[in-house]
Amino acid sequence: KAGILEAADIFVINKADRDGAGNLKIGLEVMLGMRPHLPGEWKPGIILTEAISSKGTEELAEEILRHKEFLISSGELQKRRKERARLELMIAIESSLQNYIERMDKDYLEKLVDDLVLRKTSPRSAALKVINPSIKQL
Repeated sequence: KAGILEAADIFVINKADRDGAGNLKIGLEVMLGMRPHLPGEWKPGIILTEAISSKGTEELAEEILRHKEFLISSGELQKRRKERARLELMIAIESSLQNYIERMDKDYLEKLVDDLVLRKTSPRSAALKVINPSIKQL
């Protein structure tokens, strides 16, 4: 699990005209500085903005473009796209199986549960009895 400092590619502090915005930026810089960075690794930028006056929007746009260039040149963009596609596939599979299970004969499911309780079958075998027929129907 990544914390916010590990997950963010760009930090945007809006309402930069408010007291404490500068201190927040300094605090983020210090925390990011404590994290070891490998050569060639992306270091998140910290951009101060004021949405009402559009201050900082050019800097934010530049940082977004800089990040995009980094993603492309490092191969990270393709890696992230592949991981996103993998996640989307897993969600689609889980959703399809869930829909199939919800439409299944409840008596059959109860029999499988009873067989598990009586140790007539293993959880894996019971799952395969549900999954194998579902593949043919999906």
